[in-house]
Amino acid sequence: MKILIVSATLAEIQPFIHKLEVKSNTNNSFIESTYKQMDINICISGIGMVAMAHACGKHLIPGKYDAAFNVGI
Repeated sequence: MKILIVSATLAEIQPFIHKLEVKSNTNNSFIESTYKQMDINICISGIGMVAMAHACGKHLIPGKYDAAFNVGI
């Protein structure tokens, strides 16, 4: 299963990232990781609806995820 998690800031998702096995990290804006045989990608979008919409569209358009979550405060 491949999952995308989008968060506005790294601080909001940092406690969760510590539980993952990180494969790659692109300037703390896109993190590829695994957890219990699941591929989990984390996208740090930036604050605001426009930034979030842009980040989601950029990663969801190819249609390569089974689930997507927007998390944060």
